[in-house]
Formats: sequence, structure tokens, C-alpha cells
Amino acid sequence: MTIELVGEFLGIDTDEGIYRYFRRHYTGWFPALGQVHRTTFARQAANPWKAKELLWRALLASGGVEYDPKVSLVDSFAVPVCSFAKAPRCKGFAGEAAYGHDAMNKGFFYGFRAHLRVCWPGVIVAASLATAAAAARGRGERRLALGRHQLL
Repeated sequence: MTIELVGEFLGIDTDEGIYRYFRRHYTGWFPALGQVHRTTFARQAANPWKAKELLWRALLASGGVEYDPKVSLVDSFAVPVCSFAKAPRCKGFAGEAAYGHDAMNKGFFYGFRAHLRVCWPGVIVAASLATAAAAARGRGERRLALGRHQLL
């Protein structure tokens, strides 16, 4: 987690970039990194997602990050699990993923929709993943809405 956090702080946005940077400059601090393949590194960096989520929620609850909950934006984006042409044969996420429309790419996809609620000044305060079909019915945005605040 340390490598990932420092890499993001340095502005390195990809797992591959973080891996290359730390393997080149910090093998003395992380000697096993020289023997690990990049895909193994990426998989292991993604594994503690629950710990990262709990850390994120604790940071928001502690007041360590200032944000205005009255000014927020809810948006979503497509998370395809395979290409549209391969969707009928796609075994991953069978029964969970669904077909949906992606307005940004002006086409259809097979997968999920991620929904984010971002408050001023750009702090992500809620996140949700829904099937593409459920997202089309507006369930994802409603999940992120707070009690008395309205979604426009």
C-alpha cells in the first residue's frame, strides 16, 4: 500500500508506471520488487481493496478532509468486463454483468456502471457499482443520494 500511495502522490497514475518507477529507484528499500512480475504487482496492489475503503471512510469521518456536502456532483461511467462482441461468450461475472449504453462512446457495452458522488472541492464521498441494466433504471444515482439533498 505504501508504494501505491506514494506513487499516486507523485502523480504516477498507472500500476505499470508505479511498478517501473519503484523498481528503478527503490529496489534497495523493496528488494523483492526486483523479482516480482508487473502483473503480480498489480494484482497484489488491488487485493487490499477493503482495507483501502475502510481507510478512506475513516479519513472522511475524522474530518481530516474538508468538503462541502451541500455542493456535490453525481456521475457515472461504464466499466466494461469484455468487448461487446464477446459478451455472449463471456464467463466472467456471468449473471452479474449486464448490457448497457455508454453515452460517452456512443455505443453499447457489457459490464457495470460505476457511480461517484463528488463534493466540493473534488472529494469523492461515495461510490457504488451497479449492473448496467440497473444503472439505466437510475438505481445507482439513488444509492448515492443523501436524505434531504436532491439530485438534479
